Amino acid sequence: MKTLEIFKKKKTISKKVKIMIICTLVFAVMLTLVSAFVIKTPTQKAIVLGEPMRADTVTIYQNGFTFVTFTETITTEEGENTILLYLPSGLLFETLRINGLDVVDIRCSSTPEEHLFEEGDSIIIHTKDETYAGTFIEWTYHGLAIYYDNKTLIINTDEIKTIELVKPVPQQKPGELLVTINIISTYGEKNVTISYLMKGPSWRATHFLDLDTGNLECWAQVENPQAWQNVTLTTVVGGPHVVYRGGFTSYSYDQENILYAGGMTSGITWTPSEVEEYHEYTLSEKISFNKGETVRIPLFSGVIPIYQEYFWSGGKVENRYYLNNTMPEPLPNGIVECYRGNKWVGEDNLKYTPKGDESSIIVSYAYDIKVESKTISEEHTYSKDTYTKQITIENFKNVSIIIKIEQPLPYKANLLSSTPTANLEGRILSWKVDVGANEDSIITYGYEVVWH
Repeated sequence: MKTLEIFKKKKTISKKVKIMIICTLVFAVMLTLVSAFVIKTPTQKAIVLGEPMRADTVTIYQNGFTFVTFTETITTEEGENTILLYLPSGLLFETLRINGLDVVDIRCSSTPEEHLFEEGDSIIIHTKDETYAGTFIEWTYHGLAIYYDNKTLIINTDEIKTIELVKPVPQQKPGELLVTINIISTYGEKNVTISYLMKGPSWRATHFLDLDTGNLECWAQVENPQAWQNVTLTTVVGGPHVVYRGGFTSYSYDQENILYAGGMTSGITWTPSEVEEYHEYTLSEKISFNKGETVRIPLFSGVIPIYQEYFWSGGKVENRYYLNNTMPEPLPNGIVECYRGNKWVGEDNLKYTPKGDESSIIVSYAYDIKVESKTISEEHTYSKDTYTKQITIENFKNVSIIIKIEQPLPYKANLLSSTPTANLEGRILSWKVDVGANEDSIITYGYEVVWH
C-alpha cells in the first residue's frame, strides 16, 4: 500500500516536471523567434505631419469647395520612410498632392465617402429631356432620389446626362482622415508641400448699398471654415468645375457624369487677380478662424452710378434700382442690403455683374402705384382674332414717376398699333411712361393673331 502511494507521488512529480520542461522549451523558442524578428526587422519611426486644420493658403469658392496648401520641413532617414498625415473628413482624396518627396504610395485608412453628394445638397440634374433642380436624398437601386417640387422623385440613372452641385450642405460629421504616405528618401531635411481640395467651407458676398449716395460696400462672408491659424485667404467668385466621384451603389453606369461644380475698415486690403475664368481676391494680412464659425470681412467699396425705375409686367409694381458697375472688378453674386443713410429699406439678390455691366435689384413694392390691364375690344373671324388692350397707370404719390411697362404678345400675334409707341423685342412689348404726381396715364395697343 505504501509502495503504491510512493509510486503515485513519483508519477505526479514526474508529470509536473514534464509540464515545466515543455513550458520552458516553448518560452525559449518564442523568445528566440521574437529576438530574431526584432534583430532582423528594426522598428520604423513614422513621421507625423501636420494636423487636420493645418494650412498656409486657403482658397475658398462660393459653392462649398476649398483648396488648401501648406508646407512642412521634415527630416527623413535613408531608405524607406512612413509619413502619417491627418486631414479633414471633407477631403477629396483624388486631389491630394505631395510635392518634394519620392512617393511610393498614398493610403487612406478611413475611406472617404463613396459619393460626392450628401443628403441635403442642392443639385441640378440634366436628363435627356428634362432638368430637375432639387435636394439630394440618396442613391437607390432604381436611381437617384431627390426632393423636387414638394415631392420625392426618383430619376433613372440611364436618363442622367450631367449633375450640377449648386450648394453642398456643411459637413456635419466630425472627425478626420488618416493618410499614410510611404516614401523612398535620402537622409536629411526635406521641404514637403501638401495640397488638396475639400468640401465644406464656402463664402458668399454681402453688399451694402446706400440709395442716396450710390456708395457700395462688398463684404466676404466665410462660412463653415476649419480651425485655420494665420492663413493667407483667397476668395474666388464662382465655383470650380468638379468631376463626379464614385460609382453607383449596385449597378453600373457608362455615361459621363459631370457636376459644375459663391462701414469698411481701413487697413484691410485685398489683391484682385484673374486665374483661368476666375476672379480672385487675396487678403493682404494673415487671418485665423475657429472651426464652424461665420466670419465677415470687408472686400472692397466704392461709389457707383445708380438710378431708380418702377417696373410692372403683371402683379405688384416693383421699385427697382439699376446698378452700373464702374468698379475695377466685377461685383460677386450675393445679397445686397439697401439703405437710405442709416435706414434699411429692403434687400434683393444681386447677380454677378462684370465691370462695365449693369444689374437691377428690387428694393421694395410700390403700393401707391396701381397698374391695370384690360381688353377693351376684340373681333374674331375665320382666319384671325383682333384685340385692343388698355393699360391704366395711376400714380397716387406726391411726386412724378417713371415706370417701365412690359407685356408679352401672344404666339403668332402681330402688333397693329400702340399709343404711345411701343418698343418690340422678340415677343415683348415695353413702354417707358412719365406719370405726374397724383395723375394717371393710359397705354393703348392692338394686335392680331392670324390662324391661317
